[in-house]
Amino acid sequence: MNTVKPATEYKLIQALFAVYAFLLMSWIPRFPEIKANLGLNIGEFGTLISTAAIGGVVSLFLTGHLVHKYGVKRVILTNIWIMGVAYFFIVRTESLGIFLICNIAIGWSSSAYHISINAQGFSAMARVKDLTIARLHGMWSLGTLLTAIFSGFILNYITISWHVGGLAVIATLVLTAIVQRLTPVLIKANQNDEEHLPLKTLFTSFRIDWLVSG
Repeated sequence: MNTVKPATEYKLIQALFAVYAFLLMSWIPRFPEIKANLGLNIGEFGTLISTAAIGGVVSLFLTGHLVHKYGVKRVILTNIWIMGVAYFFIVRTESLGIFLICNIAIGWSSSAYHISINAQGFSAMARVKDLTIARLHGMWSLGTLLTAIFSGFILNYITISWHVGGLAVIATLVLTAIVQRLTPVLIKANQNDEEHLPLKTLFTSFRIDWLVSG
């Protein structure tokens, strides 16, 4: 059976964090251009961009259930492609409706990716010596730093559609290749139907700590 050596898994897991962060934060330095494309003032754009939280919150409720039922590979690949497509179109559109859909999709997919990859990170720690969550999150921080520097250098030379759109295509393909390579060690779906939490139960049993949330 094909497997992945611990040294290889060590590098690939870190790459999943760094490449993802590089894409996720790439468009933030170019918000003024996006705002101008949409013809919005600062307040309107701020309100619109905050709708990503809708996708993020819904994803928080469901992703753990989906990973449990379908495994990390299916969940993470689906959300890599949702994120890539959303980034490709969100920097090109002048339509508020399309922007809204893409923005919510980015919120959903980034939250789902984060949950999936952290679950896989904890799983990898049992096999890979010296791998820690702190190191993985350090790679995330490195990715965000590098994309901020990169964006600053190319801001006046490359259009936003080529910058973020092109990066979305490259990052999607790279992340997909990494996930495919890690297939043998990715968390599998739980095959015991009795342990699956029904979706209805997931919502009816949910309780909000209003003090903490407030």
